[in-house]
Amino acid sequence: MVESVPSEKRAEWQTWVEHNIGGDGPTIQRATDAALASLLGGHSTDDAISAARSAARAGSSEAEAERHPVSDADHLRGVVSIFRERNELMGNQYGSVWSFRLDRWDSTGAPEPPVAVEMRGYSFSGSVGQGDWVEIPGREILSRWKPGEIFHAQLLKNITMNSTVTADPGLSSRIATGRGIGSPARAVVFLIVIALIATVVLYVIFFQSSGSPVPRQIPRLPSLRP
Repeated sequence: MVESVPSEKRAEWQTWVEHNIGGDGPTIQRATDAALASLLGGHSTDDAISAARSAARAGSSEAEAERHPVSDADHLRGVVSIFRERNELMGNQYGSVWSFRLDRWDSTGAPEPPVAVEMRGYSFSGSVGQGDWVEIPGREILSRWKPGEIFHAQLLKNITMNSTVTADPGLSSRIATGRGIGSPARAVVFLIVIALIATVVLYVIFFQSSGSPVPRQIPRLPSLRP
């Protein structure tokens, strides 16, 4: 229907939208079409202006939602800012600590409270930089985390780089949690633990059953002296 509007009238409204609303090419086109459709529908100029502004805002919100991946129940999503890296003693050796702020938005493009994130490891696979969009999975971690606390992560996806980033917590931590150890290694650890327990049990049983016998009392013989 708006195609029937004379080109000079369209040009006038498009110029008005550019100067009073602004935006990229698709936004200006969408707002101009909305204003012209309102006028063709018999509405006033003020109604046409309101329609143009509404169309521009709607398109902007959709673009913001698409540009800003939002968090959900299983993922924390946002853009990395104030990224810092430091070395810290972890057990008996030094490891690295990555800390950064995760700025995030809701589905309408409105900002949500930022999240302080920390990753610790003896080594890292992948990289994260200022301005990178990231996604941190973990339903259980998200359910325990509360606003204002530091969000500890061992794994994230760098959306900007399309890569996975992992922190290696070290062998001792993997043994304690059972993560990062193959099935043969877990079997060896299990057998060693069983052997130690069996050794302690046998030690206790042996010494309880083979303790020093109670000496028998020697009867007193009558004295030969008068």
